[in-house]
Amino acid sequence: MKYFWSIAPPILAVLTLGLIVLAGCSDQETLQPDSSAYDDIEDTHGIPLAQYWGDRIVSEAFYALNQSRSGGSTVSYHGSAMSDWNYVESDRGADRRVAWWIGSCTARGGAGGIARLKDWDGNWKDCHRGGYCRFFANLVLYRSSYGWGNGKHLVLPRSGTGYALEDVHQAQPGWILQSAMPHTAIVVVVYSYGLDVVDANWVSGNGNFAISRHLYTWEQLANYGFKAYNPWASPTLMDQNGPEIQCY
Repeated sequence: MKYFWSIAPPILAVLTLGLIVLAGCSDQETLQPDSSAYDDIEDTHGIPLAQYWGDRIVSEAFYALNQSRSGGSTVSYHGSAMSDWNYVESDRGADRRVAWWIGSCTARGGAGGIARLKDWDGNWKDCHRGGYCRFFANLVLYRSSYGWGNGKHLVLPRSGTGYALEDVHQAQPGWILQSAMPHTAIVVVVYSYGLDVVDANWVSGNGNFAISRHLYTWEQLANYGFKAYNPWASPTLMDQNGPEIQCY
């Protein structure tokens, strides 16, 4: 079985990204939930962690690409590894809970199913969809934390982009990148020349919702205004049993 990774020398990576239609998750912040529904949620206060959680987050992000959790995929598009299976629909309970957390089915976007994308060589690729970037990042965090304890799951702060305050040079695998564009991505590898990420709705453009692994150079990260966030340092948690929205 052939696997594709997005690890590339900086010059090739820059060229590859320069040819991809790039767009942020423009609709991810448009709707916010009723604050009266927050009663069962424990925001920014949770179980003290005695272990590093980044490996679990990276493993889950890789799982979204391919069930081997290797970091590769059997599908590539424009030089990037793309999701080759229906990750979103493999855990419907997590889908419903995270859809509620982000506020609506609209904010979830087109998660699940396939985006058929025509590659440079003229071949069509079946790339699985993760929805809007914020939904996808929350879904990966949620699914990475079934072992957190007490029925709690790790998620991002519920709205806004100001939660990410660290310089991107501080980011480590498992951290979240957030820009005010807005766009959200999960760091999986740190290089001397930039950060490899797994995200949704970036490679192939806004509205295709494709899950992919690709590189941001330090220059690109600065140009797009990204900041970094450690999601387990001062965790935001939600209950496994609670409100949910069914969007399918």
